[in-house]
Amino acid sequence: MKKILLVSFILALAMSAFAFNPRNFWTEIRITDGDILEYVYTSHENLHDEDFSIVVTDVATGDMISTNTHIPTFARVTLFSNFAWVIFDCQGFPTTGNVPEGRVFHIVLTYLGNDDPDTNSATFSVTAPSGTGSVYTYGDVDSWFLPQTMFLGDTPVTHTISGNFTSTTWETTGVTIETTNPDDVAIQVEGSTYTVTVPEGWTGNIVPSKDGYYFDPAIREYTNVSADIDAQNYVVMAMVDPNAPAITYPEADQVITMEAPGTVTITWTDPDGFMPEYYEVKWMEGDWTNVLDANEWNTPELAEGNYTFAVRGVIDAPQAKIYSRVNINDRNLRSAAPASPKGAGLEASVSFSVVITPAADIPEDTATPVGDATVTIIGGSANYDMEGDIPPIPNGSIVIADQFVLELIGAGPWTITIQTTAPWASYYSGGMWHAVESVDGIITFIVTASKDMDLPVVLADLDPTLPVELSAFNAVLTAQYFVKLTWISESETGLLGYRIYRSEDNVYDNAVSITPIMIDATNTSSTHVYTHEDREVMNNTGYYYWLEAVDMTHSTPYGPQYVEVKHDETPELPAQTVLKSAYPNPFKANSNTNIPVEVKAGESGTVTIYNVLGQVVKTFNVNEGFNPLTWNGRDSRNNACGSGIYFYKLSTPSKNQTKKMVIVK
Repeated sequence: MKKILLVSFILALAMSAFAFNPRNFWTEIRITDGDILEYVYTSHENLHDEDFSIVVTDVATGDMISTNTHIPTFARVTLFSNFAWVIFDCQGFPTTGNVPEGRVFHIVLTYLGNDDPDTNSATFSVTAPSGTGSVYTYGDVDSWFLPQTMFLGDTPVTHTISGNFTSTTWETTGVTIETTNPDDVAIQVEGSTYTVTVPEGWTGNIVPSKDGYYFDPAIREYTNVSADIDAQNYVVMAMVDPNAPAITYPEADQVITMEAPGTVTITWTDPDGFMPEYYEVKWMEGDWTNVLDANEWNTPELAEGNYTFAVRGVIDAPQAKIYSRVNINDRNLRSAAPASPKGAGLEASVSFSVVITPAADIPEDTATPVGDATVTIIGGSANYDMEGDIPPIPNGSIVIADQFVLELIGAGPWTITIQTTAPWASYYSGGMWHAVESVDGIITFIVTASKDMDLPVVLADLDPTLPVELSAFNAVLTAQYFVKLTWISESETGLLGYRIYRSEDNVYDNAVSITPIMIDATNTSSTHVYTHEDREVMNNTGYYYWLEAVDMTHSTPYGPQYVEVKHDETPELPAQTVLKSAYPNPFKANSNTNIPVEVKAGESGTVTIYNVLGQVVKTFNVNEGFNPLTWNGRDSRNNACGSGIYFYKLSTPSKNQTKKMVIVK
């Protein structure tokens, strides 16, 4: 609320008289109320604040000067020091500037920030005194007032919020008050009484404070105040040493799992310093309850939900003593020390939640019969459903010994052990089937997934994930001394295709693919015969062959089949020299790739491998005929080459040919 602005008019000498004694008459309205400083912003004494206008009339002549028609030297509203001044100079009039004495001047001051013509202007009259030289004139300082409405219009509506500070023990004076929305708020505290004056519609908080004390409530919140509010009292309490007790169970935000609704025992330790006379606990938003000197408290029976608990120490006697526990011969005794303040100590609180989970069909780490098998789970528990939904199994020809769905409970990972007579188990996780083979009647696997997942399990006589049933796989030497591979599938489901691997020893890990492009599967339930001919074989050499069936999730090898290539006839030589594509390409580090080279009769040459810098890595000699080169990814010093791009070049009298291959990690 803006106070009424007291305006005193001060007329004083502004400049020395000239030799011919001109009469300069300056009138200054000195506004002493500090609230005007909120409206006048121009801080230079020779400038005019454009939020105001002044019109001065010489009553005798009708001449006028104003802030709209004259420079600020003759009429202005400005700040000077810590005052707001309204100034006009009679020299601005055409006839009265040198002889103003006795003249009456009429002044109209208007605040342009208020557009109400009934309240935005104030009028004054002043008479110039007689005398010589430049003159300031002093008016009656008690007779001129500017109404608040000149600046704001109607007087704003305010309301008061009031109350007392009370205590049965402690001194209630010396309290200070702060508000979270201090604009246009007036605070008055007298002894143990306070008043806060706020504008209509005020929203904010009132917060009392005093060093060494705390208040109940600690803060009061207000929204859209529209009337006076009284009896807003605060209870004053002294800070009590010790600090809050330490709650040891449950932990903050702990989730407590119970098989059925039940109670929870909450425990806490004594605070540092003295022992309180007793403890008080608050359950949820209820009242404080005395629990004597116990360090634990049992909740009511709890269902699923979220809960809060608080505990504090209390000294209730006016001359309470400081207590501490001592242990003598296993007896808890209390020793007393000098007097302590009275009051409740700081509280400790905890929030936790309860989840009701009935006992699982398969408790954790407990061997439990499930159908004809026995299941043990570590890392959680599970229910099981013998009639649960089982996703389609890739291998439709298996004989299922048992199937069920494990409803896993907990956060995982889960280690699942199944004791069964079935030689294979498969579980469905991550959108695919995973097969595990039995070892001495025990199948163990680990599942890592989200909490409370369903896990379909199938026990069978064969690998349930195998997408193909083969009835034959063999390799024979043809009349042209090539190797023909034949295999027969009885049924296929979800199969991508086949690859054939070859090695000169009976070690699958040493075998390399001789089918760079996968042989497509038919994926039918009827019998289908596949063949592939290996023409890149050498005389007097034995070969081992493996067939790999590949589906979306894994691959299954079959074999090996052995063939020895041996004939006495001189082989037909190639008609032209050719460098064929390496296979596999790309190939993994620490494995092999094949480079077939055909050299026509009468020629010989080299195959050189280069890195991307053009440096020679390895060189092979080739002669007329078929040259099946194998490179193991190492240089001429048997050092492993890094992953990246390499080039291999054939050089003979009739052919220079270069191709690219890649080693991957």
